[in-house]
Amino acid sequence: MRRDVLSELRTEFERLANGAHTEPDMDALHTRVRRSHRIRRVIAGASVTVVILLLAGSLWAIRDLRIGRHERASSALAPSSLLVCNADGSALTNDQVEAQVDGVHFDVENLTDGTLAFFATQAGVGSFIRNAPVGESTHILPVQPGAAQIGCGAGSEEVQYHDVEVVDPLGVWIDSSLSCRAPAEEFTDWVGELPTSSDLLTAAREDLEFSGRIHNGDVVLLVGYPDASPRLVGVQRDGRLVALASYVKQSNGGWLRDRLRLCG
Repeated sequence: MRRDVLSELRTEFERLANGAHTEPDMDALHTRVRRSHRIRRVIAGASVTVVILLLAGSLWAIRDLRIGRHERASSALAPSSLLVCNADGSALTNDQVEAQVDGVHFDVENLTDGTLAFFATQAGVGSFIRNAPVGESTHILPVQPGAAQIGCGAGSEEVQYHDVEVVDPLGVWIDSSLSCRAPAEEFTDWVGELPTSSDLLTAAREDLEFSGRIHNGDVVLLVGYPDASPRLVGVQRDGRLVALASYVKQSNGGWLRDRLRLCG
């Protein structure tokens, strides 16, 4: 378009140089110039739009790539950890396990001719001991995300421990760490009528109020794994977790507390 306008201007100047007295059509030339400017502005605007769309597409591609990597990383994690035990010791097939909504799953394959003890321990949480019969068995434990140790044997002195890492990419775990290092521990021995409320938080508050374990203003909340059994309930006071109770579902639909850890 710009070449056409310049060509017409050159033609008009040549006619004037040759003595032609016809007036050039300046209105037409001005119209063509304005049209050329408009076309250049449209082209420039379209170029900016294309650049913006390309940048946006690149950002979405990066986002999708990151999400895809996260999903692949999550799907690559094992839903359980397999510990193989025999008379000569034990071997761990995978040292990283993904937390599930009901806890951490540990599979034990007992190749001996008698029942063994399966051990799981975690700093700041405590130890768990379960019977591992001959053959395969699965043990679901409330081990928190982080480092832990598991092992098996006929007695605690014979246990060979293996390091295992519990990961929680979906965030199913709700922190249940008490604010004190050495809490008092109680186990419940119920006498008389059991709590019958089917709502866990209601049953827990009634139970803890009856036993004088909570104060005015304390918050009772669910912690740990959402589908665990026993289910964990925490007591929060001034933003700190000062008590942790575990409840077991009863046949009458109510909840029975079997353990309480309490900060002094």
